[in-house]
Amino acid sequence: MTKNHSNAIYCIALLNNKRLVSGGYDSKIIVYDKNYTRPELEINEHSAAVTSLVVSSNGNLISSSCDKTLKIFKIEENCEKNKNFLNYYVLQTINTTHSNNIIHVRELSTKRLVSCSLDTQLNFYSPQNNIYSLESTIDVSKTVYNILEIPNYQLCVALSDELKLFDLSQRKFIKEIKDISSYNDWVNDSLCLLNQNYLSICGNNYIYIVDLVQFKLLNKIDTKSNNICLYYWDNKLIAGTSNRMIQEYKVNEMNLSKISFKEKCHQNAIWQILKDENGNIISCGYDNFIKVWNKI
Repeated sequence: MTKNHSNAIYCIALLNNKRLVSGGYDSKIIVYDKNYTRPELEINEHSAAVTSLVVSSNGNLISSSCDKTLKIFKIEENCEKNKNFLNYYVLQTINTTHSNNIIHVRELSTKRLVSCSLDTQLNFYSPQNNIYSLESTIDVSKTVYNILEIPNYQLCVALSDELKLFDLSQRKFIKEIKDISSYNDWVNDSLCLLNQNYLSICGNNYIYIVDLVQFKLLNKIDTKSNNICLYYWDNKLIAGTSNRMIQEYKVNEMNLSKISFKEKCHQNAIWQILKDENGNIISCGYDNFIKVWNKI
């Protein structure tokens, strides 16, 4: 796809109406048509880089930004004079208490939101009458680079050199694994749930496999490349790398075996990968491009 953003594209998501949406360093959010061929809607509500996008359980789009806000959008398809067009509404702007750039926002299974920032805090927001308000703040003491909810209402928290397990019911950290690294930047999906018992995390040339039951490191695979983002489906793990490569691995519990790779997929680092309902792989990168792959 041609460059619709003027700088790096940090995040992508698929709306419930099958449209692709992207967010970038230029503070724009762009919604594309169902064939991913042209932009249908441009949203300019943030004043700094858009760092993550999440489609909520009720179909709304939630964004985080370096302007220290979270925004909730409703995107609607309308018909006028036999022509379809998109509209958007800002349902809420959350002016967070974060003191630095927000890296991620995630929706939990309880419909709460959680955000992490370069300021080392986890912020939790609860909805009342469809309006979110700050519920609590947890100081992690280190920058949190990624977060992912796992079974049993727990949250995996990726720091620069360790992985922590946060119990959402008790609101406290209960376990940790040392000497395991996540990619230290504004990268989406360096944590990836393989199934209820296993999780993968990437960074520093390795993909790590973690046993979630005992919360311990089972294996680490040297991939000979600095892995940034992960995506899992159909017993395969897809990794995007800082050296522009997409790698495909077959997953067998604690082991990975490389089954394919494609070099020079982007002109720069690959920031996020996802899959659509047709099995196409969609990647975005630091080169301002979104690319759609029908086979790896």
